[in-house]
Amino acid sequence: MSGPGLNQHDAHHAIHQAAFYEAERLTLQLRRALRQGDQQQALQVASVLIEHWQTRTLRHAEAEEAGWYREMLVERPELQNDVTVLTRDHELLRLLLAEAQGILTARGIASGVVERFEAMLLVNSIHSREEERRLLGGEAIVEEPDDGSHGESPPSEPPGMAPGGSAAANTPAAPVPLAIARPELHAQLVALLRQRGLSPADLLADLRVDTAGQTLLHVAYGHAYAQTTEWPLEAEATAETSEAALNQIVEACDQATKADYHARMRTPT
Repeated sequence: MSGPGLNQHDAHHAIHQAAFYEAERLTLQLRRALRQGDQQQALQVASVLIEHWQTRTLRHAEAEEAGWYREMLVERPELQNDVTVLTRDHELLRLLLAEAQGILTARGIASGVVERFEAMLLVNSIHSREEERRLLGGEAIVEEPDDGSHGESPPSEPPGMAPGGSAAANTPAAPVPLAIARPELHAQLVALLRQRGLSPADLLADLRVDTAGQTLLHVAYGHAYAQTTEWPLEAEATAETSEAALNQIVEACDQATKADYHARMRTPT
């Protein structure tokens, strides 16, 4: 069953707008980092953007498809065409996000990444307005995404780590967010965190290359991400072969999060 808020125009509109504004803010940050030539910051922002779209808008879309849309069709079968169109919008968002992830994994911050995030804003804005109009009988305020395109950013180079985790030739290896370098490992890590009641934001994970050329999985967690640990990671490591390391990461993060909580509870306000 869908939540009651989905059937209320104002509540549903508020859900749409909250997710949209955050995605717009992050996209502007990404464009700004590229203009300033800060590749590392751009990669970090892109990683957060991916997480945002996955956990906010696309999870909301899944809930609509699994519950609310079906309930609407039971009550009003004549809305079948509208639901089909709106479901296609969700699929377009998923395709655009997958393409952005693919570019980031293969080439880093290259041409087409920001454009796909900006396209997602536009598709999502139109979709939300049409969904509210078609299914809730109201006209939402038209929100035009600010793409920040006041001048084009210069062509970007890939980050200092080549696909597969090896250092790029003649370039110092810069940390690459795990969500970009190894999306499958990041997805498994997020799933393990959620199983323990933890949030993906409770840790920062990226891949680094040491002076010997060894790929390391670097993780920061705890208050202000002050605690860090590194695990050697084979270049071709998969979610299955890295399961032990991921479980250790989640356990360490869980212990640190609990310790931080108890410390805050003991601190007088």
